[in-house]
Amino acid sequence: MVDSTQYLNQKWLSNVDVDAPRLLVGNTALDLVGSPYQHMGQTPEVGFDCATLLIEVFARAGIIRKFRPEFYPEDFWMHSSEERYLRVVEQYAHKVEEPRAPLTGDILLYRWHKVECRHGKCVCGRPISHGAIVVNFPHVVHAWKDDHLVEIVDTGRAPLSQFFCEGVWSVW
Repeated sequence: MVDSTQYLNQKWLSNVDVDAPRLLVGNTALDLVGSPYQHMGQTPEVGFDCATLLIEVFARAGIIRKFRPEFYPEDFWMHSSEERYLRVVEQYAHKVEEPRAPLTGDILLYRWHKVECRHGKCVCGRPISHGAIVVNFPHVVHAWKDDHLVEIVDTGRAPLSQFFCEGVWSVW
């Protein structure tokens, strides 16, 4: 975990070369750092999980209307290949197909089980089950159950470095 006060006090997004809506999303995500983790929570006092955090940030930034996603068990990804998490994100964002570095305000989506390659064919055994908002790549804001809070992390370090990043999604 990265010390969020270091970033918040330095107004570290001021040197990021992106448009105003992206900066607003980045700053909104930073405002929620320190909120507790709560499965399907939807307020800073109660907390957020990684899906409801994304909804809250984009709604507060005026990009989407806030909505409550369909119920999903906390461990849905362990027992099914159904893309429940992806269905939530695809209600307001699309996958970025052209190769480019993640920008402030983009969403990174993850599969918790690494890719297995056998006989030249690579597959992921489980569905997408985690997301994070890029604030200044490689730093992202996400809700992390193990740490019980919304935090800033470096994608090149644990826990996110241990899992497969499925790609970049964007609302723009």
